Amino acid sequence: MIKNLDDLLNIKKQIQPIIKARLGMAELAEGQQQILVCSGTGCNSSGSYSLQGELKRQIKARGLQEKVQVIQTGCFGFCKLGPIAVVCPEGIFYCHVKKEDTAELIESLISGKEVTRLLFHDPVSNLPNRHMKDIHFFQAQERLAL
Repeated sequence: MIKNLDDLLNIKKQIQPIIKARLGMAELAEGQQQILVCSGTGCNSSGSYSLQGELKRQIKARGLQEKVQVIQTGCFGFCKLGPIAVVCPEGIFYCHVKKEDTAELIESLISGKEVTRLLFHDPVSNLPNRHMKDIHFFQAQERLAL
């Protein structure tokens, strides 16, 4: 409960890293990664909650919990592609990620090679787009809210 300005500022300080991650501006220590998983209504209905749980389980099973963090976010704005996961600090945008894809996704973090089949493929060129900023749907948008 927020009782005064100091309480509010403390909450802001705690939330700042999560906000930076959500905006793709995370400043992570060397070797640290975050997987941002959409928890908007569309992605939740497509299985993002179970995806988060399986990612956390796989990370723990591989002993990566000190290096890889799963962060639940709000909507990324392209619900048709859900569940969506973004790997930071690289900003790799994965779509239609299922619970069954988690082992391959975690392996990609270790190897440094993205999972091409989970990247958004441009409907005209059929070429993969690694980042949100490269997807035509997002290019004319300005993000005003988290």
